[in-house]
Amino acid sequence: MRKPSKKALARLRREKLASRRETLYKYLSKQNDGIVPCFVCKRHVNPSAATIEHKTPLSKGGSDEMDNLSISHWFCNTRRGNDESFNWENWTKEQRERSGRDEDEEEGADAPNEPAINSD
Repeated sequence: MRKPSKKALARLRREKLASRRETLYKYLSKQNDGIVPCFVCKRHVNPSAATIEHKTPLSKGGSDEMDNLSISHWFCNTRRGNDESFNWENWTKEQRERSGRDEDEEEGADAPNEPAINSD
């Protein structure tokens, strides 16, 4: 039997992750009364904006197992990259300082336009 091509294996992995994204989104939505928090910025993620976030990046030994997966915005996922120590609050503060915005401006201005989630 012939070994599957890299292209075929990549397609299978994408399909598997898409299925897991949907399953994980539904699970988190039920757990949080319809609110799905972004793993990075903690704001709500709409289903159409949801991406799979690896808590421990694959490049650092993480896996595609459900206990290593979460949901994030595409923007947040790409900003974090494989930096496990990425801190959203510090990043937004740096962005405000670079752009000359005041500290008093609305919190999370650099975050996607989604409602903040209470952590109470």
